[in-house]
Amino acid sequence: MWEDTPDLYRLAGASGTKHARVQTGWFRCEREKGTYDFAWLEAIVDKLREQGIQPWFNLGYGNKHYCTESGSDDCAGYPPIADEAARTGWCNYVKALVRHFAGKVTHYEIWNEADCSGFWLRGPNCDEYMELVKLTSPVIRASDARAKVIGGAIGRSIALQYAFDIILNYLEQGIARHIDAFTYHRYHIMPELNRSSDNRLLRKLFDEHGGAHVELWQGESGCPSVPSTIEALANTPVTETIQAKVALRSIVTDLAFGVDYTCYFTLSDFKYYYRNGLIPKPTYFGLLTTDAPPRAKPAFYAFQNLCTLFDDQTELAEDLKVDIELDPFPEEERFTFQELKIRLHTATFRRHGWPLIAYWEAADLIPEVAGNPPYQVRELLLQLWTAGKPLQRPVVIDPATGELFEPETVTVHSARRLELGPAPLKDYPMILTDYAAISELICT
Repeated sequence: MWEDTPDLYRLAGASGTKHARVQTGWFRCEREKGTYDFAWLEAIVDKLREQGIQPWFNLGYGNKHYCTESGSDDCAGYPPIADEAARTGWCNYVKALVRHFAGKVTHYEIWNEADCSGFWLRGPNCDEYMELVKLTSPVIRASDARAKVIGGAIGRSIALQYAFDIILNYLEQGIARHIDAFTYHRYHIMPELNRSSDNRLLRKLFDEHGGAHVELWQGESGCPSVPSTIEALANTPVTETIQAKVALRSIVTDLAFGVDYTCYFTLSDFKYYYRNGLIPKPTYFGLLTTDAPPRAKPAFYAFQNLCTLFDDQTELAEDLKVDIELDPFPEEERFTFQELKIRLHTATFRRHGWPLIAYWEAADLIPEVAGNPPYQVRELLLQLWTAGKPLQRPVVIDPATGELFEPETVTVHSARRLELGPAPLKDYPMILTDYAAISELICT
């Protein structure tokens, strides 16, 4: 769906991402019944691995040799459970795929968004999806003893109650016995609609149903840079700037919740879309365009800066607190400022032992829809309290631009509490940390 060029993979490597979800396409691998051609897929895997990116596979889409209800090649909404021939064909395909990629790919996700009619045309059905999981998981494990199985890939955000109906149904049917990770998708202009309580509930339900070993992955989320009539967030009045802000807020929100994995959709725009036939309309979820060579959008650089800051040297921390203040404090803002503080979102981490704090206002990113004025950046004082190592040389990073500045004034109130500013409050995360925490990352 895009031009598979060296530039695409070079930029993927430059982004700093660690993993990539790759959709496989059954019919593209088995155009002649019983004969498998994985060359196209192997090329993708090898080029990603050359960039230091570990791919994992989504096992999805049907095959018109077995899914005879569909006249389309992709058979996207026709899972292979209609009859014994389809089940056998699917199992043979999965076995051949997993054996072929043993040693290169370790994680395999069973189907995509089975709770959505676009990928389960007979009507989303928990019983049928569980039938597919129970059919597929043993084949994956028998074909590669080191392989891990991923279930779910639900299209309903866990911010929605309906998603938990589906998840609990899966759990009561024993999905935890068959998988190592569970994926859910999320498409919100305001990622903060997903709350930490949603993630805690999800964890609790899995723990109570024999799934303490199951990792919980946010497996697909993103935002287009141009309004589109198809795909998630259709007809939303977005821009490249809004896309970058959503990416920043989305990823940092996941990191703040301590999710096991967070995934961004997608690396490149689609030059066209295929759903039961060719749709000659691009989609614009990519960090890169389909130009030749690809153009990196603002969201790419924002994503790259987050990958740089949140590498394996940065970890979640709970012994920090950050707040905002005004000085001088206008009396007319006595109550409106309280509302602003309620909208303040923070995420606290440590890097090399130093505090690293993200803070932002969860403001409306499309104010014209609600008739609101454009967002106004405010210069504020930041108040930090830490039970651990305090900041010695505070710096503030704008991950959208990569710029770094040192606050003009730093007031030390005690060994654990300091106040600094002025610092900007924006509608996407700014990062407060110590210069020593990120000195090796700074380009001059």
